[in-house]
Amino acid sequence: MWKKSIRLLLGFGCGYLFILMFPIDSPFNLSEFLLEFVINPFSFFAASIVFIVGFISNALIIKEGVEETYLLYNQKESNLMEIIFVLLLMVSFYVLFQTGFWQTMVFFCFSILYGIISLDFRRFKMIEE
Repeated sequence: MWKKSIRLLLGFGCGYLFILMFPIDSPFNLSEFLLEFVINPFSFFAASIVFIVGFISNALIIKEGVEETYLLYNQKESNLMEIIFVLLLMVSFYVLFQTGFWQTMVFFCFSILYGIISLDFRRFKMIEE
C-alpha cells in the first residue's frame, strides 16, 4: 500500500517537474527548442531522468490496475485499492494536463504504452483456467 502510494506521488511529482523543466512555448519554433537544450544540457538531462522515472512509476500503476480490472470483470478476487489507485492516477493526469498539455500528452502516452507492454498475458491465461 505504501509502495503504491509512493509510486503515485513519485509519478505525479516527476510529471510536474518534467513540465517545469521542459517548457514548450506557444508559437512553437523547433530551432529555438533545440537550441535551448544545446545551451543548457543539464536541464535536458534532468528532464529526461525525471521523465523516465515518472512514466515507469505510472506505467506500473496502470499495469496493476489493468490486471485487477480484468480480475474484477471475470468475477475473480480482486483488490479494489488497485482500481482506486488507477482512478487517482487519472486525477493526477488531469491536473498535469491543466499545467502543461503537450508535455503531459507525451508523458501519458509513454505511461500507457509501457504499462500495456509490461502486462503478463500468461497470468491472464492462468486466471482463466
